[in-house]
Amino acid sequence: MKQHIVFEDNKLIPMLYGEQNSHLKIIENALGVEISDRGNELGINGSDDNVLQARTILEKLWQRLQEGRIVDVESVRSALRFLK
Repeated sequence: MKQHIVFEDNKLIPMLYGEQNSHLKIIENALGVEISDRGNELGINGSDDNVLQARTILEKLWQRLQEGRIVDVESVRSALRFLK
């Protein structure tokens, strides 16, 4: 399965992706998905369940950023733990 997500606020993108895409890499490793980025658009590729889980986590982290809260490595790990 492959899904695309488009995030509207380019100022928040670096905080969502993490330094050198570190947040995306954590999600990739934890869920066994492949995440590719093109600016404000992400492509997620993998098994159906894992792609949906990755999408859910990214959307929750995005919501957190829009609320003015910080997203760091611990936030990403916490979201993964909560999902499982």
